[in-house]
Amino acid sequence: MNVFNANLDIINSQLSQRFTSMRETNKLFQAIHPGTLNRAQDNVRHQHAQRLVDHYSRDLSPSFPVQLLAFRACFKTELAKEPSVKDMAKMLILNLIKTYLRSSMGQEGLSGLATLSIENSRARKLDLSSVVNDFAERKARKINF
Repeated sequence: MNVFNANLDIINSQLSQRFTSMRETNKLFQAIHPGTLNRAQDNVRHQHAQRLVDHYSRDLSPSFPVQLLAFRACFKTELAKEPSVKDMAKMLILNLIKTYLRSSMGQEGLSGLATLSIENSRARKLDLSSVVNDFAERKARKINF
């Protein structure tokens, strides 16, 4: 019984330490959480962002709080739909990819990508090596004059 109680005390202590540090980390990164970005006042957002800049001064520029407020203004409606930082990051990455693709690809390519997106389940079942081989064979059949 003494060993069991001692183990429970150790486990309880370690869990308390872990949750305390997790709460501190959560509080530190509160500035980039969609809930804070959506609901907090601008001065509160700025304070949270400044706390993050102070902690990561080597990695974040001093202008980060202002940039975060500008980011929030640009993506206000999109951020309201994102429940977590992970979902917000996915949305941002997709927006970056879409912007790049739009600027570097014509309408035909965009239509093809849209079709692939719509037919996602069917597209995942395709054997890519046979599609590539078929494409290569068709291009090789061109007759040179």
